[in-house]
Amino acid sequence: MKRGLIFILIIVSLLLVGCNDQLMVSATQQLIINGDCVEGVTDAGRRATEIVIPDGIKTIGEKAFYDCTRLTKITIPNSVETICDYACMYCNKIKTIDLPESIKTIGVGAFMKCSGLESITIPNKVTEINRYLFDECESLTEVNIHNNVTSINDSAFSSCTSLKTINIPNSVRTIDDNTFLNCKSLQYIKIPEGVKTIGEDCFYDCGSLAYVVIPSTVTSIGEYSFGLCNKLKDIYINQANADVLNNTQYPKKGCTIHTNSKGPNS
Repeated sequence: MKRGLIFILIIVSLLLVGCNDQLMVSATQQLIINGDCVEGVTDAGRRATEIVIPDGIKTIGEKAFYDCTRLTKITIPNSVETICDYACMYCNKIKTIDLPESIKTIGVGAFMKCSGLESITIPNKVTEINRYLFDECESLTEVNIHNNVTSINDSAFSSCTSLKTINIPNSVRTIDDNTFLNCKSLQYIKIPEGVKTIGEDCFYDCGSLAYVVIPSTVTSIGEYSFGLCNKLKDIYINQANADVLNNTQYPKKGCTIHTNSKGPNS
């Protein structure tokens, strides 16, 4: 009798674990934690749709949530200061994520290929938008960047095909190679005073781009920066640095260069 009862209890337990994909478990059961760093997820964490990182964690480690394709929400506490490389890559069901103001560094490709991500705000203490940070975030439509960021690095927003506009803060000095490559919905771009360098292929294949405003501070524009921008009709640039366009490709036929103008409404 006792053997039969034990056997039934074991079978019921196995069925509950196997069938309930949203089984609620504690953070310690979901996460692999080493000191103040989340290094990864357990099997239970990989099945979870929501994860709450406990307070006191300072680092989300490299690839900690890599390919957690069921995850729809991560709650990050104010103690976190660093999100390492590729931490949330392929978390394609997350639509938005609240990054606390405690964060100082976001690593290479941390949200790369999060195809469901729609909006995000970069915390104040972050000073650079790292390489491949939002590469192939195909649903991204809203990005808020605070005025402490000085560089937007290689391929940071490449292939964000739903991004229609982005406000680049006045603190930025460098927009690197391939930054907005293949952002097919991007309609216009106003580069703020202070930016000195626009990298190669920066806006390459931005097929909806209609106009660009380039400030007097720009001293270098990389080759093919506006290549395949076939709808580009107007470039606004100061006469003093208009010759920087000589070294880049843009649709010269049908595109008007406006010198000494700060934009279409000036």
